[in-house]
Amino acid sequence: MGTDPDPLAVEHVAGEVAQLLGPWPDPRHMLARRIRVATVQGPAALVLGSTQGRARAASAPAPRGTLAQSSGALAPSSGAPGASGGLAPGLLRRRGGGGAVLVAPGAQLWIDLWLPRTDVRWEDDVITGVRWIGEAWARALGEAGLDGLDVHRGPSRGGLLAASVCFAGVGPGEVVVGDPVRKVMGLSQHRSRPGARIQMLAVRHWDPDTIVHHLCRTGLLDLVHAARYVEAARPRAAGLAELGMWPPHCDQPEWLDAVVAQLAAG
Repeated sequence: MGTDPDPLAVEHVAGEVAQLLGPWPDPRHMLARRIRVATVQGPAALVLGSTQGRARAASAPAPRGTLAQSSGALAPSSGAPGASGGLAPGLLRRRGGGGAVLVAPGAQLWIDLWLPRTDVRWEDDVITGVRWIGEAWARALGEAGLDGLDVHRGPSRGGLLAASVCFAGVGPGEVVVGDPVRKVMGLSQHRSRPGARIQMLAVRHWDPDTIVHHLCRTGLLDLVHAARYVEAARPRAAGLAELGMWPPHCDQPEWLDAVVAQLAAG
């Protein structure tokens, strides 16, 4: 690895989902904290967890009851950019676990964070090491007027439902709102020898119907379970627009800059 870090700590990029899931940052730029705000262009994609589809999502009973285990947001693709792991067009796979995330132009806020092991914020503990990230989001959202926020501090919860639909579960460092809680921001972390790539995502509108529809269309979920999955997933997350935090006809909410600034400052 080189020793010539780019002095630009924050960057804004646009591209297709497969490109944005590809390797980042450049190996030469891994010596310092970096932040990337990603804007999706091109077709929508359903991004699956690393093991999703290898065992059918509906091989166990349809979900019921409270959150139990497993979550995850977007993580780096396990293959070359554009690869779909032999799945139907519109499907991509990520390295991280958890369920499916639907990613499309204008449908989410997506921020990547690179945290080298030499960073003051680095912790070996995968649960406590991302708490400050959720707190940065919660502060920005709170200062912008959203009440009732909290940061999940324990292990992942979500059970069978979250194994199919990512935002139906909650994991370490993720932001939730209300009581009962609804997930607002999801994250995943991929750790390597130089550091960790942490990907954060918040949806504009929470739409489990469309995600479950695509899972059924691709054979990853039995149609007979679809209505129960949608019903169970609907109260477990919240879109920024529904919370009044992403106005119509606005590409990105103003408070996004505050999130980026706090992630950069640490």
